[in-house]
Amino acid sequence: IGSNYVCRPLCEINAGTFSIGSCSLGESTGSYAVVTVRGGTLISAGNINIGGTQTPAGTGTLNISGTGVVDVAADVSLGASTSGYGTLNLSGGTLIARNIVKGTGLSGILNFNGGRFKPRTAGYTMSGLTAAYVSTNGAVIDTSLAPYTLAQNLLHAPEAPATDGGLVKLGTNTLTLATYGSTY
Repeated sequence: IGSNYVCRPLCEINAGTFSIGSCSLGESTGSYAVVTVRGGTLISAGNINIGGTQTPAGTGTLNISGTGVVDVAADVSLGASTSGYGTLNLSGGTLIARNIVKGTGLSGILNFNGGRFKPRTAGYTMSGLTAAYVSTNGAVIDTSLAPYTLAQNLLHAPEAPATDGGLVKLGTNTLTLATYGSTY
């Protein structure tokens, strides 16, 4: 969304199912794309690249809240390409993906605020993001589909009150915490 020209597209999904092959938000320089999933399901057969894949890339934001589900067969890449800025806001709903990664862009920010991340494939590790913040409603990792490793520091969100929502682990597979610098 937002390719080869300066644009500011917005997409809101509130019900039903929207299926795509893959998606790039903020594809080229100057573009700013926002996708918000409050209800219903967004299904991607490939990656979702937030912060474009062109060089130079633009800015992209994916917001998941309410009962919204984003089901990605591959990865969610934040700051996917050189000069790209990508932000993922998990403020409710569920993200199902192989992994959340940072590309070669300038910024890849993950904001947990009660949304559920459900890794779909064993052997993947979250690491290398610019920041992963935990706010009032917490970070929820659901390992019911696969074991997962967090090697990314989870930081107390700057705008959150003194006590944030912490880390909640759901599911029967293992969640491995491989970092010691978390401040949530």
